Amino acid sequence: MPWCPNCKLEYVEGIKVCPDCKTALVDSLEDTAEEEFDFSEEFKEEDDNVEDALGAYFSDMDESEREDMIENMRKAALIPKYKSKEEAYTEHKSGAVSLTIVGVLGIAFVVLNALKLISLPIAGTTLTNAVMGALFFIFLACGILSFVKASKLKPEALKEKETITKIVEFIKTKKNAGDYKVPEESENFETEYIKLNDQIVSDIEEQFEDLEPGFAYFVTDRYAGDILDED
Repeated sequence: MPWCPNCKLEYVEGIKVCPDCKTALVDSLEDTAEEEFDFSEEFKEEDDNVEDALGAYFSDMDESEREDMIENMRKAALIPKYKSKEEAYTEHKSGAVSLTIVGVLGIAFVVLNALKLISLPIAGTTLTNAVMGALFFIFLACGILSFVKASKLKPEALKEKETITKIVEFIKTKKNAGDYKVPEESENFETEYIKLNDQIVSDIEEQFEDLEPGFAYFVTDRYAGDILDED
């Protein structure tokens, strides 16, 4: 029996072309299996392009610069990811408001519909009202839980904001004292700038105790650049 290599459908003897995609039929799907799934050449070409680009990039560096770049990449991969308490608080609060509003309005509509005070597009059977009521109750419960979570995060977010303010002032003071100088544009600019950021992170961790893992990097990444660029 002939097969369509595209549609993977079998046809009766005598049909030569697939009526759906107009592709010539073959005796067996095995005849085209390698053609259909062999993307190795395409991937190899992309890999070669990436390899050439990286090769050209690293070829412009001397050995010490390459070693510094590799070391910086290794350090970057090991940096703990810090989740902002302010962002988490905002997300939970926003979600809590949305879920609560949907839950309250939904339950109100279901109750009014059950009492025949309004008519919803969905038939107001007892089962329908029960299912819809349960669904909106879940929304309301999730909203309340999000409010509880947000209330717990609020003091942490305020403390985080105070700590960030102190660290920002610390960076400004060090910069004004001449401890932090933006490197001049050169071939080593990127490497020097990374070293400067590492120095700032080290100074922050030394000055402020009991910081969460990754917090110094978080603050440096978000605020140090703007501070260093200030005139």
